[in-house]
Amino acid sequence: MTDPESYYRIPIVFEQGKHGERAYDIYSWLAKKGQIFINGILTTEMADCVSAQLLAASEKAADKIELLIDSPGGNVRALFTLMDAIDMFTEKTDIKIATSCIGMAGSAAAILLLYGSPGYRSATRRSTIMLHDMSFGFGAIGSSKDVSRQYDEAQRLRQELRTTLLNRTNITEEDIENYLDRDEYIDVYMGKQLGLIDEIKESF
Repeated sequence: MTDPESYYRIPIVFEQGKHGERAYDIYSWLAKKGQIFINGILTTEMADCVSAQLLAASEKAADKIELLIDSPGGNVRALFTLMDAIDMFTEKTDIKIATSCIGMAGSAAAILLLYGSPGYRSATRRSTIMLHDMSFGFGAIGSSKDVSRQYDEAQRLRQELRTTLLNRTNITEEDIENYLDRDEYIDVYMGKQLGLIDEIKESF
């Protein structure tokens, strides 16, 4: 049976300019205005695309670029690509990176949400933030030494994520296991209290 969502068509925006009429898909049109959507599972391809959009949007953005997140999470390395892109971007410009959850920010996407510029992280009223310990997808393949190195790498990445949570939120070292032990679904009010976001988003 065909998924009904596969019939959804991305809207096209027509814009009149000095060289005539041009057509943009809605996401490209919004990116010109400094709003970049991150929807669906985080993948390497998405991370590369969003990083490129950040560079393009910086040419026209006045004071901030907004990442609008609706994602259950995904690839940890894709998350790190986006985090590094944000770091390089903010170190070279005065433009703030605003992050906004408009549905779901789960797992790796929750880390991306809280990685926005301090004071510029938000979520809409009915959004959900979900934290849990990351699953890295490493298989026990190869020699015993290879498996041991895969485990060491998984622990290194895991520690990086825990450090990000501790440095960017109000979650303490004593409480962090309570939020990572199982899937922890957090509403925006608790998210604000924990420092995952700075405000509840009321408008675009």
